[in-house]
Amino acid sequence: MPKASKASASTKGGATRNSAKQIPKLLVLKHGQKRVMTNRHKSYETMLDNACKHFPTIPRDAMAFQTNKLDICEGHYVEITAETWDKVVDLLSSIEVTRSELPLRNPFPPSPPRPSNAASGANSLPINYHPHFPKPSPIPKIKRRAEY
Repeated sequence: MPKASKASASTKGGATRNSAKQIPKLLVLKHGQKRVMTNRHKSYETMLDNACKHFPTIPRDAMAFQTNKLDICEGHYVEITAETWDKVVDLLSSIEVTRSELPLRNPFPPSPPRPSNAASGANSLPINYHPHFPKPSPIPKIKRRAEY
């Protein structure tokens, strides 16, 4: 009677159970046409420092990482924040390095109220103009002669 052999570490197709998908130690950073292969860092701050060396035209405080490769992105580029970096860095083989778009602090500040001209009899509300656009010049009043 033949002896039972020890359990083999191989599974269907000859792959071994121990050969779980290895996470590459490298990551590709992309900005415009430039591509740089660099070490993968678990620390967001270390990755920012590394990206600053390769893309010096982007200030560190304006640098952002984006991806559209994860299912959750639904094909759109999404910024990878410092809080989520360690959760997604192992899922990506490349990331886009971009200049973050800083939100405007107050895009349309309120204009001071203009006094209404009671003498003109206008019952309309005053128009507030954005400070970046010039106010339109007043419409000249034309004196009409009475035609008989």
